[in-house]
Amino acid sequence: MFWNMVSTNSTIEAVLDDPSVTLETILDQDEVIQECRATNKRLLEYLQRPAVMFEMLDLITREPPTEVDMAVQYKSANIACEVLTSDISFAEKICAEKSFMDKLFHFFRDSGSELNPVLASYVCRTLGEVVTRNLDQNWYSYQLNIIQIMGYLTSEPDVLQWILSHLGTNAVCDLLYKLIMNVEGQDMRNNLFEWMERERFLARLMEKMGGQETPETHVNVNKLVGDLLFAFRDDMSSGTQDRSNEADPFLVALKSPQTLAVLLEVIFKDFPEVCGSSVKNGLELTLALLGITKKPPKQRTRRNSFAEVNTDVKFDDQQRSILIPMLTKLDDLLKKSNLMSLTLTHGTVDEPIGPLRLAIANFIAQILSAHDSTLSEHIASLPIISTLMELFWSHPWNNFLHRQVAIAVTHLLNSRGPKAAERLVRFTRFVQETPPLFEDQKLKCGFRPYLATIATLWVQLQEESSSALEREMLDLSARHPEESGSWEKFCWTVLPDYDKKKKTLLGGVPKPNRGNPVVSSTVAQYDSDPGVDWDSNTFSASGQKSRFDSSDDFFSTDSTKISDDESTRNMFDLLCIKKSDLGDEDDILNSLEDATGDSINFGDFADFGDLPGYSENVDTDFSPELSDATPETTENQDPDPINIP
Repeated sequence: MFWNMVSTNSTIEAVLDDPSVTLETILDQDEVIQECRATNKRLLEYLQRPAVMFEMLDLITREPPTEVDMAVQYKSANIACEVLTSDISFAEKICAEKSFMDKLFHFFRDSGSELNPVLASYVCRTLGEVVTRNLDQNWYSYQLNIIQIMGYLTSEPDVLQWILSHLGTNAVCDLLYKLIMNVEGQDMRNNLFEWMERERFLARLMEKMGGQETPETHVNVNKLVGDLLFAFRDDMSSGTQDRSNEADPFLVALKSPQTLAVLLEVIFKDFPEVCGSSVKNGLELTLALLGITKKPPKQRTRRNSFAEVNTDVKFDDQQRSILIPMLTKLDDLLKKSNLMSLTLTHGTVDEPIGPLRLAIANFIAQILSAHDSTLSEHIASLPIISTLMELFWSHPWNNFLHRQVAIAVTHLLNSRGPKAAERLVRFTRFVQETPPLFEDQKLKCGFRPYLATIATLWVQLQEESSSALEREMLDLSARHPEESGSWEKFCWTVLPDYDKKKKTLLGGVPKPNRGNPVVSSTVAQYDSDPGVDWDSNTFSASGQKSRFDSSDDFFSTDSTKISDDESTRNMFDLLCIKKSDLGDEDDILNSLEDATGDSINFGDFADFGDLPGYSENVDTDFSPELSDATPETTENQDPDPINIP
């Protein structure tokens, strides 16, 4: 019947004919959600009755009975949420009735310290649909919804506190994100921002990063603010919304020095007794506010350039005055670890690095990547780089730490400051510790490639005349000639040999693949950002590096060299002779390569007409054997039905 009439008989109509039908009966119907989305008029009229609407809102805000089976415990609440978000008319009904709004927002007030995450997802999804404009929704109807929402928010003085007290729940952060990003219309956005400014929304949001909050709250606030920053930048760059034409007031307030100052004051409030989760996520959030972090957390990768400079980041005097006092505190936090000993495959680590100290190392590396001379010199004047190098030496297998320390040292070297050179030469033991680690081949450690990367740049900068690093090395040579001699021997003998070995392919130079360009051995030098990436290890004076040698054309398709027309014609003759005997392309190709001694790549030629020296009129004179042959014919041979001129 369905395939003939292209329709089905819905049981909803029969159920609605019953005058005593209940909401539970309606929600038990399999096609209720489909019928709502299809705008079944009778069904929508029933479900949008005030009593029925209130009952559905009660389902998504009330704890389900625990005595029922877990499989059906949230069934009614789930279907009710799907119904409430299936059509824009439900959102209009919710906004128009204060009792409905009370039912939803009082859920945050009356749920105690912890929300039921399932019910919270239903409530936040319903409210999110209210503030988000549907593509089919009338603009004036949507604006009326936002006006009613704003009227309710301004009439309830504690509504923001109800929401902020549950930031440990992911769904609540999603609701705040939609409230900030999805409200359309510049006037409505200005009204929303004014309300948030009166309620000190940003300051109270930053206060949730304090040590008294849960780690889940720290993570969610960090993610929420980071996602807001990335979303604002995308909108402003793409011009998809009306707020892209001018700086959004919320974005301006979020990136202001005042917000940064409040955040750092909160996370270091009880210093030196701090919460590790608070400081870790606070430092990540600080990088996002400063504009150093360019991608959302899910899109970040480690395959970036080892010495990449954040050229777009410029610090002003206010930001510097806020960051500089914090750097001393970070050095103190690096020197202590509250973590218990950790047993690993290579042995026991008495003082593990932990996520806090790793986050501090990453923070210092990212700040130095901006190449701000004031901050770089101040960091060099503090013992924080020396502390990082001490951790570097004492944890030979923590490659996460090695990478961040190597990035920090690389950028500090490229800053070319006198204090940076003094700090690195005199207080990091790099010159003294590095040569023995390469001379003793039996010594096992995980940071040798990072040391080679730093040493390569060190040698290049040391050769620059009148550089601060050169002066420090000359002073070291005068004070400690033995150490200087060991370093010179390492730089000119051991390090080049190490680089040569590292650039040698373990399996040898690969043979060219048919259909692919031949890769020269000089291009296939997979030296890297040590540990992860396949980048070049040679840094320029500016700290940048090239991925491939400029002398090699890696993507050139002219890899099969043809000596002259005669050899090409000979190869073509052999191909025509062998084709009748050899049916396989690989056999033909191997035969030609054996006969000519050259490598042939058919991918370089679209057809035989592209071969040099080939002519279309070679059907009889290219081979004596074929020129003497005559095709066999019969009287009953069918003529060619299509004659192409």
